[in-house]
Amino acid sequence: MKPMKYLFPAGLILASIAVAGYFVYSATMRSLTPLEGTLLQFFVLLLGLGGSLLIGRQASVSRPHARSAFRRVYSLYLGFSAVARTIDESRDFDSLEEYRAVLAKLEGIVGSQLVVADDALEDWGDIASQDVKDLRERLPTSSPSQE
Repeated sequence: MKPMKYLFPAGLILASIAVAGYFVYSATMRSLTPLEGTLLQFFVLLLGLGGSLLIGRQASVSRPHARSAFRRVYSLYLGFSAVARTIDESRDFDSLEEYRAVLAKLEGIVGSQLVVADDALEDWGDIASQDVKDLRERLPTSSPSQE
């Protein structure tokens, strides 16, 4: 993320801290009128809320990326559930051909799930690009999704 996006909101929060400091300093030097006290507290509240709102809004930009990555994880879960069901259903075959058919089915399911996992890494690359790059360097290169 670009640090310049946070410069203005951080400035608002720092300004609220400065106004609060001025409020404390003024209160120790002389008695403030109720209007002065109320106005200073209002400015501290306004600047702090404004800065927090802007930082929160900019931080929530990653939410659409997280949503698509979550859909990919859910798809992986469904795919591996299908693998587990297929394995359970294939426990009592008599012929080698039946096992080969099940193996081909499992190979297709796992291959499609590797493609989904690769797409999920792409989604996470928008959020944590350096982590995804490091992970890709450690992954085996013979994956069907990378061919």
